Parts: sequence; structure tokens; C-alpha cells
Amino acid sequence: MKKEKATAHILTSLDDIVWLLNIRGNDVSCNPVVLSYAMVTMERFYLFINEETLNDQVKAYLKELSVTVRPYNDIYASVSQLRDQRILLETGRTNYAIVKGIDSSNRIIDRMNPSVLAKAIKKPC
Repeated sequence: MKKEKATAHILTSLDDIVWLLNIRGNDVSCNPVVLSYAMVTMERFYLFINEETLNDQVKAYLKELSVTVRPYNDIYASVSQLRDQRILLETGRTNYAIVKGIDSSNRIIDRMNPSVLAKAIKKPC
């Protein structure tokens, strides 16, 4: 069976987002994560976050990676604007408002985030 390729990927799991971007935060007690969402399209990487939580060094790092930083709650409007896309997201780990906000012209590919398996591969010390 041939796997369908996504044209957009919505990430809502905080550990996957910080791992993918190699950033850390302290938004959640005892966890090095930042409250955020991410959306990756064929053209851009969007990080939806409270920009006040980012220091100048992290802002510069994200800019260097060509990450577009958007306000945290803009994820809902951004998702609702997607049309005719194949969207990879894990519906069991995505909030109801995001899933329901996806236009019916899109096709949802409900699979585990690829970063989950990538995180399991450890590099030698």
C-alpha cells in the first residue's frame, strides 16, 4: 500500500514541537516545553506561540531557520484557511476546535507524527 503524502502538517504535541525546533521552555512545570502549535506547509514553517516567551536569542535562531512566528491563538484562523490540502495530523492528540476548523475540501491523514519515531533514535555519545 502506497502512503499518501501530506502537503501540510499540524503539530499540537508540545514535546514534538520543541524537539523538532530544538528549543526549550518552562511554560509547563517540570517539562522543558513551550505552549505552542506548529503548522508546516510546503512553503513555510509556522510556530504559533506567545512571542513574549521568546528571548532575543531564540527569536534570532527561529528567524535563521525561516520559522514564521505567529500569535498562539492564530492557529485556528490559519487552519480554517487551508483549502484542498492533504493534512497530516494525529486527531487523537489534536484539540477538537482545530480538527473541526479544517475545511471539508481538505483530506485529513490521521497518523502518528513522524517526529515520534525519529525521537526514539538516539545518537551515540
